[in-house]
Amino acid sequence: MANKVTFPSNADDKDKLTRQLEELDMSLNDTERLLLNLARLAKSMAKKALDHTDYIFDIDVKRQWQIGFNNDRFLKRWFGEVKSSGKAKNVRNRLEKLYKRTEKGITMNVKPNNDKESNARNYGWVFTPRGMQVFPKLFERFEDKNDKMAATLLHELMHVWFQDKKIKGQKVNEGSIALKLALHNPGEARRSPDNYEHYCLIVWRDG
Repeated sequence: MANKVTFPSNADDKDKLTRQLEELDMSLNDTERLLLNLARLAKSMAKKALDHTDYIFDIDVKRQWQIGFNNDRFLKRWFGEVKSSGKAKNVRNRLEKLYKRTEKGITMNVKPNNDKESNARNYGWVFTPRGMQVFPKLFERFEDKNDKMAATLLHELMHVWFQDKKIKGQKVNEGSIALKLALHNPGEARRSPDNYEHYCLIVWRDG
């Protein structure tokens, strides 16, 4: 399935969206081209994030997986210390599922900004279609940071399996909070869309 961008069928919503995009010097065509490029970039980022783990899990001795994971500067930072090889392999498996999902194509439904501060949204859970809502705030917030916008798409895809996490009542929705979660509650960090988002972004930039 190819990546796909859709716009509101309702005329009022489409006009509202068009006006919001014009404030960013963007048209509907510009938006479609950008999002299709971001979907391709997200796929490449997911692949690199997955490939980064190869050197750990290519080893036949499973007890080495835990050691390799905990010695990796990216994995331990964003997912915390693992206490077993199985916990390490769970992260690898989730990264593989994320990449495979990007291979199937992403449907991005562009909506006008609402009263909330959303960049994008996937209401999903296990049986969600391969789609998400995207708002102009995404382009406004991360102007000229295509890798950050692509990582946001990966975050939304992770909602097929996991909901956003909290630490001490605070939603995990930025890098500094995700790092705290990995340090204080690694089990939750390994199920946190924000931690996968930032792991993929940092490996893309520095891996």
